[in-house]
Amino acid sequence: MEGLTSIFRYHGVVRKLVSSLKYRFMADTLKTLINLLVSYEPFQILGSEEWLVIAVPLYRQRELWRGFNQAELIGKALSDYTGWSYKAKLLERTRATQPQISLEKKKRLENVKTAFRVKNVTDGSDEVVLRNKPVLLIDDVWTTGATIRTCAKELKRVGAKKVWGLTLAA
Repeated sequence: MEGLTSIFRYHGVVRKLVSSLKYRFMADTLKTLINLLVSYEPFQILGSEEWLVIAVPLYRQRELWRGFNQAELIGKALSDYTGWSYKAKLLERTRATQPQISLEKKKRLENVKTAFRVKNVTDGSDEVVLRNKPVLLIDDVWTTGATIRTCAKELKRVGAKKVWGLTLAA
């Protein structure tokens, strides 16, 4: 992964907002955070390239239980704001993993080591979606980086030119 931009520090009010979003199913909280994200304009560091926006996926049962994937909602909003392409469901979580918040650093790496794969590298017209494209990989929180780094490695394995991470908080 070439770099990471996080908008907030993961403590205090931001930590409570993210927790409300993820564990109390308060998706309206995300609207507030997204508005803050796009008004912050951290995108200057990314230059004028056309980025492909991809969200870190949830396992399908977790997404059904929660009713949404917060990273996906952030990615879609960012795509709408910037005009960059958003590619839904390109990256797939192949198995259920324990919530990272409950694990220490070494266990977090083991937990997600083989949990992601690129599901479909063509867009239906046989044009390769990722090859030589810069990818902006979206997640809600960076702690140890295990999840986002594992996803970035998989995206680069199938041809992404570079991967930059963007999280709400770190």
